[in-house]
Amino acid sequence: HRMRTSDVQYIANEYPLVDMKMTRADCIAWLERHGLEVPVKSACTFCPFHTLEEWRGLKRAGGSDWANALKVDDAIRLERPKCTLYVHPYRKPLEEAVKIPEDVGAKQLSLEDLAIACDGGYCFV
Repeated sequence: HRMRTSDVQYIANEYPLVDMKMTRADCIAWLERHGLEVPVKSACTFCPFHTLEEWRGLKRAGGSDWANALKVDDAIRLERPKCTLYVHPYRKPLEEAVKIPEDVGAKQLSLEDLAIACDGGYCFV
């Protein structure tokens, strides 16, 4: 969790959903029960746990998020030249990976498959 105590005495951070032990799935169920729209899940633009469809959506949306994801994908290959790294599990540059048909190669890990990686301890950010 990204919970932390405040650095200043006059602010007391409160985390009511955590205090009620509500998971992301619990929050989604609550929204649906009350007829409210479930917002799109946020994630780091370069998260290696994105599904292929999430990567494609990021590309379709364009803008700085897609440009940032491409920069990160290129930059990680420069960090360790002897060990070629990619943000996409198909081990292809991101620009190429989004062109691969969904049914090619190993099953793409999704956030749901990993018990929601951002909350499940997989995220290192």
